[in-house]
Amino acid sequence: MPATKLPLLLGPGWEAVTPHDVGPKLLWQAGSSLMVSGTDFSEPQELGEVGLVDCPIAYDPSRGLAYGYASPRGRQREDFSEFRAWHPEQGTVSRLFRLGLNQWALWMLRHLPRHDALLSLVATAMPGEGVNIQHQLGIYDLGKMRSLLVSLPRDAFLPLDVHPTRREVLFYGVEGYQVIEFTGKRLRRLGGPGLPEGRGGCYHPDGDKALLGGSGIVQWDLANDRLDPLHPRGHYPLWAPGGEGFWFSESSGDLFYYSLAEGRAERVLALAANAHPDIRHARAPVPTRDGRYLALCLTRRVKRSAGSAPDAPLYRHDHCLCVVDTLKRQVWQYPGPCRNAVWAEAADKDSPPFRR
Repeated sequence: MPATKLPLLLGPGWEAVTPHDVGPKLLWQAGSSLMVSGTDFSEPQELGEVGLVDCPIAYDPSRGLAYGYASPRGRQREDFSEFRAWHPEQGTVSRLFRLGLNQWALWMLRHLPRHDALLSLVATAMPGEGVNIQHQLGIYDLGKMRSLLVSLPRDAFLPLDVHPTRREVLFYGVEGYQVIEFTGKRLRRLGGPGLPEGRGGCYHPDGDKALLGGSGIVQWDLANDRLDPLHPRGHYPLWAPGGEGFWFSESSGDLFYYSLAEGRAERVLALAANAHPDIRHARAPVPTRDGRYLALCLTRRVKRSAGSAPDAPLYRHDHCLCVVDTLKRQVWQYPGPCRNAVWAEAADKDSPPFRR
């Protein structure tokens, strides 16, 4: 039985509409399963298990494949950790790269069309007393089917974004922000008090600026090494096309838009009856290539009633996958568990060729 749709609060000029097809399909994780559907959500299909590790899905438009990280679920006896490729149209799956024992892919999985490769953060449990985790940048060549693990500088803990044209990754850690080459060389560092808390970050389309999120949105001018506070609240920013503004969240259950020209933010949508919002489930919206449509996973946190089972969690979490048409200012939803949505778009005929 399908889940019940969640009530939405919409900003002025926005409307809720019936789900309809816009062309590209959507993939997302529902629990430990990978799902695919058109945006009318009439016939969602399960492609297979991916495990419970919160690692994004990447899509390769040139091959029509989705790449994901699969890991054991619960206490399965089989010990595996691997990248897999799913063919959404054929419903097939194959193994790409198997990781070593005590090794996991975390927080980032990106497809790099210019290099015909996958990029991921890999964590390895090292021998010794206590918890000793080494983070490395994993580069997986899809043409030659070989991998390279690159050691990272200290405190390169959380990857936020990949530069649009250069071989660089924006990281956050306890000591602040870093820009690191694919070779592992640190290029820039930003530290000190008052910085956002690393909940989201993204490069401007021209690559000369970056938005940093977490208890406020700040713009980092990389060319002049200058910080410009833009909004006192907000997490997980995403530049709108052309860089005239950006989308962001204040909790796991809402979406805002900030206009640079007007210098103000407006709420686009929010889940109603969300009296106990949190930020734990929030992620940046995922745009189509032209930026018109956004895919957004929303979560409402509801306190359980006094009559709940004694061992039940204090809060219940309700989820839905929303599609946002930024041109027509329309929103529709598919209720149910949702993480790590990605668009399955066809290859752009003007895309650059692979560059080694």
